[in-house]
Amino acid sequence: MRKIILSLILSSLSIISFSQGISKGTYEKILSSQNINQFYQYLNSTVELTTPGKTGSYSLQQTKLILKEFFRNHKVEDFTIKHSGDFEDNSIFYLGELKTKSGKKFRVYFVSRQKSNKWLIHIFKIEKH
Repeated sequence: MRKIILSLILSSLSIISFSQGISKGTYEKILSSQNINQFYQYLNSTVELTTPGKTGSYSLQQTKLILKEFFRNHKVEDFTIKHSGDFEDNSIFYLGELKTKSGKKFRVYFVSRQKSNKWLIHIFKIEKH
């Protein structure tokens, strides 16, 4: 009986995790490794983007160019998500800290929403810490 209950609990947890979007560990791993090309697959076709010196609503192609420039100028040493949560519209927010090899720190905030059964980032902000 215990095995059945444990099985049901574990199944429920995996369904809940899937419904809550991409795991924060996935984002941490991609951004820590500075694998920005892999990160692009999680971006919406239009992104509200903020980086030091740039703010606006950009197409996916423009967003890629801006992020490529940012990460070329700021080599990542580590990225950690400090907090995450849900909004009432079923989107998920993440708040993290990005540390660069030169010792700079940035606060990173982004919001992911489900679109056509895929979780995509609609808002992405990088601000000096």
